[in-house]
Amino acid sequence: LASRDGLGRIAGRLGLCGELAEAASPREFPKALFHAAKDGDGDAVRFFTEFGRRVGTVLTMCANLLSPDVIVVGGGLSGAAEFFLPVADAWLNEHWIERTSKRIGVYRTGFGADAGIVGAASLVLQIEAAARGAS
Repeated sequence: LASRDGLGRIAGRLGLCGELAEAASPREFPKALFHAAKDGDGDAVRFFTEFGRRVGTVLTMCANLLSPDVIVVGGGLSGAAEFFLPVADAWLNEHWIERTSKRIGVYRTGFGADAGIVGAASLVLQIEAAARGAS
């Protein structure tokens, strides 16, 4: 869903941004899509709105399972968060089970495309610290 290849599949299914997809390589398509949305391309903006609903659906499933207070979105696509994250946030907070008693904050990480690497490194450091404390 939220991958470089997934964006192309979604655009194809929606019949949006076909010319853009043909002009850009699969690797460059997300960046081209973002720039098109920034330039006011209606199809690109509609694409990100639908993408936001789909991300919101996934976040809703996670929230129903884990009941978090906050969800932080990162990775390469987080650079386009201004176009899809408000939609995902609204979808999540309109559809999750505890919506009448709790609102979940949805934010973009400051680590951008490096969020996965930073998270993995943080986990390693925590495990190492716990192992040192146990010995």
